[in-house]
Amino acid sequence: MSLKGKPQADPLDQSYLDKIEKYGHAVMSVADRVDEPTGEPNFSYSTGAYESYGAPELIIFGLSSDMHHRIINEFYFRWNDGTQFILGEEVTEFLEGYPVVFVEAGDRAALDYMNFTRWYYEGEPFPVWQIFWPGVNSRKFPWEEDCPKEIIDAQPDLTAQGFANLRKA
Repeated sequence: MSLKGKPQADPLDQSYLDKIEKYGHAVMSVADRVDEPTGEPNFSYSTGAYESYGAPELIIFGLSSDMHHRIINEFYFRWNDGTQFILGEEVTEFLEGYPVVFVEAGDRAALDYMNFTRWYYEGEPFPVWQIFWPGVNSRKFPWEEDCPKEIIDAQPDLTAQGFANLRKA
């Protein structure tokens, strides 16, 4: 079940549904509060892709919302063009020459961060992949040894297995 085709009284909610109807998915960006900062990194996530394309919904943290949108939209463009993505493998075409890695997210992603997606699917489960990026100078991912703290802090571990299982032997 989803809210597709179900009119909403709130114009902002309806606008979000209209984007999903028009494009197949929408991207929601969330920034830290200015009035009462929480210290949480900004993040963006998708809604509608699972229903529209059979693709996982995506979530990414710590970059600009423009960059988040670009990466998420590029993923779905390639997905719909037939590109097969392998979880845990580096992909270099998304972040100006830097690799990104797609990792299956656990239930915490949807519960804690993806409010509009949970609302859209009316509480039904949906797959989520988290997108990770390395530090510009270190080129290390958060699960790699000697990764700078600011890179780790910018990308919370929402993976199903945890960072320890992503470390290469």
